[in-house]
Amino acid sequence: VWNDLWATGDITPICPHVSLLLHLVTPLPYKVWLEYDLEVMRRCDAVVRILGESSGADAEVAEAIKLKIPVFFLPREAKDFRAWVKSFREGST
Repeated sequence: VWNDLWATGDITPICPHVSLLLHLVTPLPYKVWLEYDLEVMRRCDAVVRILGESSGADAEVAEAIKLKIPVFFLPREAKDFRAWVKSFREGST
């Protein structure tokens, strides 16, 4: 879902896994990278949580809920996410 919306320019995804590449250049403790990811996520309009176990993703969801940032669980909420994106792009959200 998100890749279709990205391809059409409807969203700009931010993937926290990019910090893994940064870690190869500048190794830092996991906690530092998690805080970095959370700081980036705090500036997002919405959070998409995909399937799979991840304590980092779980922390992002918890923080997003705390900050009242919409969270969408894919693929289960794909239809809701598409509707939210459409509404956001139209300035209704």
